[in-house]
Amino acid sequence: MSSRFQSKKIQWITLGAMLAAVLKLGMIGCGGGSGGSNPNVNVGTGTGNAVADSTQTISSAMGTAFQGVSSGISGSSQTVQCSPSGQVQVSGNASGGNPVTFNLNADLNDCAGLDGNIQMSGEYTSNSNGFTSNFTVDGVVGGHGCAVDFNAFGADITQDGTTATFLLTGSVTATCGSATVSCNYNGVSSEDSAALQAACTCSGTGC
Repeated sequence: MSSRFQSKKIQWITLGAMLAAVLKLGMIGCGGGSGGSNPNVNVGTGTGNAVADSTQTISSAMGTAFQGVSSGISGSSQTVQCSPSGQVQVSGNASGGNPVTFNLNADLNDCAGLDGNIQMSGEYTSNSNGFTSNFTVDGVVGGHGCAVDFNAFGADITQDGTTATFLLTGSVTATCGSATVSCNYNGVSSEDSAALQAACTCSGTGC
């Protein structure tokens, strides 16, 4: 594997961590709730706080999605072991070169407490100063007491030097028992903390 190829894989994992931090910031201002249910996924057990639980599930799911892209860049379907337990089956296709394009499916089986299926597509282009990228995620993931529905959730990402900016699109809805946390994005910037928080609401008992 070339050093450029390996570098792109590492950058995807780093982006996953950065995006998780952005999403957590946007959900800080919401209230709490408890429990969770969804007929299609195993939601597991949460702390009883809808915002904390849904944020953890969303962050973990996006981290897994980006690791899936990193693994999928190899161009072959494979099973990735999760820490501390479980696995995710990555399938689909991803091209090498510049840009990298991908259309992948991740089937999570108790992957670090997550269950469900997500589809992720997009592209990544490197340049002399950094890179640009865009992606879209759809699917339902359960974990930490919540069922999270990604509906055309995605981002346009630009990195210039060491600074990366995310413009978020689509929506994310987390059902945690009688509480629902909803985030609807329309080009909200990761640099605008007020807009990130305004995009998310919590309704139901405990909010």
